[in-house]
Amino acid sequence: MSDPTPEMPLPGHAPMDTALTGKIFTVGTLRYTKGAIFVLFFYLMWNDLILMLMEQVQGLLPVIMKNNGLSNTEMSVLGTVLGPLTMWINPVVSTWSDRTRTRYGRRRPFLALATPPCAIFLALIPWVPDFFHAAQGVSWIHHLFVAHETLGFCVFLGVILLGFNAFNSTLLAIFSYYYWDVVPEPVLSRFYALGKVISTVATVIWNYFLLQYAGHYMKELFAGVAVVFAVIYLVTVWQVKEGNYPPPPPRNAANPIVNFIKAVGGYFTDCFSQRRYLLVFGTLMLYQLGNAANGFLILFYHSQMHLKFKTIGHILAIPPMVVAVAAYPIGSLLDRVGAVRSIPVAVALWALSNLGAFFFLHNETTMLIFLIAINLFIAAFGIAIGVLTVEVYPKVKLGQFCSASALAQSVFCMILGPLAGVMLDRVHNYQYCFLWPAAIQGTSAIGFYLIYRAWKRGVYRSIPAAEVFPESIAPGTTS
Repeated sequence: MSDPTPEMPLPGHAPMDTALTGKIFTVGTLRYTKGAIFVLFFYLMWNDLILMLMEQVQGLLPVIMKNNGLSNTEMSVLGTVLGPLTMWINPVVSTWSDRTRTRYGRRRPFLALATPPCAIFLALIPWVPDFFHAAQGVSWIHHLFVAHETLGFCVFLGVILLGFNAFNSTLLAIFSYYYWDVVPEPVLSRFYALGKVISTVATVIWNYFLLQYAGHYMKELFAGVAVVFAVIYLVTVWQVKEGNYPPPPPRNAANPIVNFIKAVGGYFTDCFSQRRYLLVFGTLMLYQLGNAANGFLILFYHSQMHLKFKTIGHILAIPPMVVAVAAYPIGSLLDRVGAVRSIPVAVALWALSNLGAFFFLHNETTMLIFLIAINLFIAAFGIAIGVLTVEVYPKVKLGQFCSASALAQSVFCMILGPLAGVMLDRVHNYQYCFLWPAAIQGTSAIGFYLIYRAWKRGVYRSIPAAEVFPESIAPGTTS
């Protein structure tokens, strides 16, 4: 490959002399002045805003399912059975995008194509009960589900969720790599910190102003978020351009089937044959399993504590405001102390906060206290994990390794995730939603500590990527 061509990633910004503009930040062939960094952050922060709004509106799914007669176990199974149907998407599109070379970049085409259908499926979710009741007017559908109405609702909801998750999985995977391709590493922690600030602002907006309408305007909430999501994603992809990349490794066989078989074999050999990466995958699998009961918390607040949606929203709006104030200092601290070094502490404190909530969260005051503590440690983890990913995975195959981790997490949670619903059906107490992460994520803190120990010994940094994957990249080149 020829020498990197200096170019700005955003319209209206041409390369400038370093003496005139001050410090120049680079990632691959992209060059940014400080001003261009702010413009880059401006566009990407809108993405964090809408991602959080999408996450919040999806939090209403348990309410929709509970209102239509599903048990906790059925809700858990429905949430996890989609895993094997969509888990293949991440490794396929991740590796595909790693190898893609177009005039628009390697990530942007995937994002532009997946955004519209993802928005449509999101908007359709609260309409599933209407679709199902209308479909029962068809005789064969009526006879098929007349004795199993709950099953029929699950089938209809599952189809819509499958479509949404397929395109959403593509977007979440590719946008992460998109960040790493366009954001310079020296400002990555600050970028994640600012993203956390924007995310918490979105959470405040949702909880304080919008959640109170969930009881009567569910369809409007989903539709509004879907429209805003589509606009923000498409504008961001249009404005934030990628740089140039070295050509992908050549394929050794002309037969596409042989290529595919070799690609699959190489994928699993690269990702799952080294203990240092298995440690990372296993730890993240435990962490993800610890989130399996989180979706039921809205039922704990609404059905068990008997709080109105408006009250829940006003309480839930306060912790993100605290996080918004603390996020940037946390990011700066992580830049100095190190993300890999900090994660075990953050996860352990997160687990202890959940344990305290299990025993002592009984009213609105204690709910606020524990949620502030939990959200602070979640913020620290959320900022640090993005940096840890860059630290421990080979950069030339970053998308591939991230997808392998997501694949492992999907399989693991597909098998064990429904146990959260089984537990709640057995104990009939949604407060156990706090004990579940306290136990499982507390265990994952040990794994993160072992990763830190290995990282400190140079296990993840001592072998250059070109030596690990000599067929993929020549020494001295970057992706």
